[in-house]
Amino acid sequence: MSCIFCDYKEQGSQVLFENEDFYIKIDLYPVSAKHLLIIPKKHLLGFEEISPIIQNWYFAIVKAKELTKEVNFEPLYTAELNQNEHIKRVINSPFINQIPQDFNIGINDGIYAGRTVHHMHWHLIPRYQDDVAECRGGVRNIIPLSFSKDW
Repeated sequence: MSCIFCDYKEQGSQVLFENEDFYIKIDLYPVSAKHLLIIPKKHLLGFEEISPIIQNWYFAIVKAKELTKEVNFEPLYTAELNQNEHIKRVINSPFINQIPQDFNIGINDGIYAGRTVHHMHWHLIPRYQDDVAECRGGVRNIIPLSFSKDW
């Protein structure tokens, strides 16, 4: 079975950094400007499999945070990627050239948590002053509430 995160070199993905254990790439469906994915090169499914490499994940998070502050992302969102509505939204955001003040870090661990690529990965979501009206509650206010009122 093919995995887009294992086959990342064939995908022409926007890799910003890699070492022997993981790579960091631009999220193609960003929820904020400079949203990155941290992906282990070893095919892992979920939390239960990460214990042997956890030390390198801390390094990966620190490295990804540095990249959001050092790399000019605007030219990385190429014309091809600009066909994606998510990319268009972040390119046109007032935050595209700003340095993030803070970050949300998240994992969709399982299908019912929203995981669509079945290869463990972490989302580094940069946050900016005034990116939402109320930042209290963290990720609860990044993505508009989509639950039915009847739920």
